[in-house]
Amino acid sequence: MKFENQSLVHFCVTCSDFDKSYDFYRDVVGLKIYPSSNPDASEANRRPGEINCPTWEEDVPFSLMDFEATGGRYRVCWFYWGDNPGFPVLDLIQWQDPGRKIERKGNDYGLARFAMKVDDIDAAARHLQANGVELVTPPTEDYVEGKIFKVLFFRDPDGTLLQFIEFPKELD
Repeated sequence: MKFENQSLVHFCVTCSDFDKSYDFYRDVVGLKIYPSSNPDASEANRRPGEINCPTWEEDVPFSLMDFEATGGRYRVCWFYWGDNPGFPVLDLIQWQDPGRKIERKGNDYGLARFAMKVDDIDAAARHLQANGVELVTPPTEDYVEGKIFKVLFFRDPDGTLLQFIEFPKELD
């Protein structure tokens, strides 16, 4: 049987402060909370959309993804883009036993950034700045195969490099 990759499902952003990053991706970046089995999490001290997982107090053995934790304690929520919940999603996770912070530049090996399409790059820049987000680069024109894309770069609260892109009208 031939192997065939079907689609992108999710990518994970590990954060140091779940509530701060949750608010950032929802309120500042504009992502939407993926429907989960936990739509109103207030009774369980969880945020809406926070996926049911072991709590900080539970001691769950955990060994996965090339590391072992003293317990499988984490907080997680999935976010999606656009009007229809679906994949791919951003998998936001905070581990109780965190790893190390890695300072990354756009030309470092590994996942350098992820980009999201916006309708108006200048409005996006104003929105980010009004929310206290420092731009890595202001809105800039980028030429790709003779077409002008407008881009800007910024970082999340833990330094993950993010990009907004405004596509040329003819490609919209």
